[in-house]
Amino acid sequence: MTDERSKGPEDRAGFTGVARKHWRPFYRYAYSRLRDHAETQDAVQCGLIKLHAAWTANPGLVEQSPAYAFRVLVNAFRDHLRSRRRESGPVADVDVPDPCAGPEHRVVTLDLLRWALAEIPERHAEIFFLRHYGGYSPGEIGDRLGLGTPTVSTYLSSAKRLLLEVLKAAEN
Repeated sequence: MTDERSKGPEDRAGFTGVARKHWRPFYRYAYSRLRDHAETQDAVQCGLIKLHAAWTANPGLVEQSPAYAFRVLVNAFRDHLRSRRRESGPVADVDVPDPCAGPEHRVVTLDLLRWALAEIPERHAEIFFLRHYGGYSPGEIGDRLGLGTPTVSTYLSSAKRLLLEVLKAAEN
């Protein structure tokens, strides 16, 4: 296996371009789940290390397929979450506040939405996030994840339905 130090500057520059291209959307994705800049930085670094390993094995695939690159990063993020859960132990029951309790209504609603997103399947939450927080169109999401636009639209409508069910169940 070759060492990064043994590669030429053009090889390092090639991966630097790939990392710059994927850093911002991956950071937004990770931060939406973690809500902590330091932990998000850790997750992004772990993801970029795995992306570099994939790029070293097949640079063309990583550079020409944003869906593949994003999937490598998301899988690394999920690994990061799993290791965090193992370190933190069991999670306490969530006390869901009344979203109409006062002037902090908007903040409570966003917290409630974050909680609800964690309750639905990851693929649905990921696509919902990319559409509503990342600002991507269904076609762009499909390109990024290797899905057809109709499939993305189906996931979006299912995610909205699931979120509504989770939020209604939390009210009761």
